[in-house]
Amino acid sequence: MALDLPPDLRARVEQARAEMDAERAAEVALLPATEELRGAAISRAHRILAARPCSRHELQERILRADAMTPELAAWAADRCLEHGLLDDDAYATSFIRARIARGHGARRIRTDLASRGIDAACIDRVFASIESEASHDAEAQACQRQLARRYDAVALNDIAQRAKATRWLAGRGYDFAHIEAAIRAVRAGDDSTM
Repeated sequence: MALDLPPDLRARVEQARAEMDAERAAEVALLPATEELRGAAISRAHRILAARPCSRHELQERILRADAMTPELAAWAADRCLEHGLLDDDAYATSFIRARIARGHGARRIRTDLASRGIDAACIDRVFASIESEASHDAEAQACQRQLARRYDAVALNDIAQRAKATRWLAGRGYDFAHIEAAIRAVRAGDDSTM
C-alpha cells in the first residue's frame, strides 16, 4: 500500500533518498583510502618505536606529524601497538627514570619530564614506588653530592652567594632541598666518603 504524498513532499523525500545514497557511495569509496591510511599510520608507528621507546602520547604526536594523519588514526595506531605489546607506558617510565637517575637528575625533575611526555601522574607514582627504596634515596643523595663536588669546592661554598648559586643549580636538576643541604654540608666539611 503506497502512500499518496503531495508532489512537494514527494520531491523532498526523493531528494533526501538521493543524498543518502550519495553519502553511502562516498563512504564506500573512502573505505580503501581509510585502510591505506590505517596501514600508513601503523607502519609509521612501527618505525617510530623501532627507533626508540616512547610514551603513548609521544607516539600519537609523532604520527600526527605525517601528512593526512588525523587524531583518530593516530589513536587507532597507538591502540594497536598497545594491544600487541609494542607500547607500554610503565616500561617506558621505568627505563626513563633509571636513565635520568644515572645522569644525576632528581626525582622532581624526572617527574616533570615524564609528565611533559604524556605519562599520567598515577603511572609516574606507581613506577617511582616500584623503583624507590631506601637504597635509591641514598643513591640520590650521593648523586647530589657528586654533582655538587664536581662543580664547587669547599672554599667556594663558604661564600653565601656561591652556596645560593649551587642550591639553585641543584634544585634545577631536580634534587630536593634536604639532599642539597646535606650535600653542601658534606662538601664544605670535605667529606669524601660518599663520592
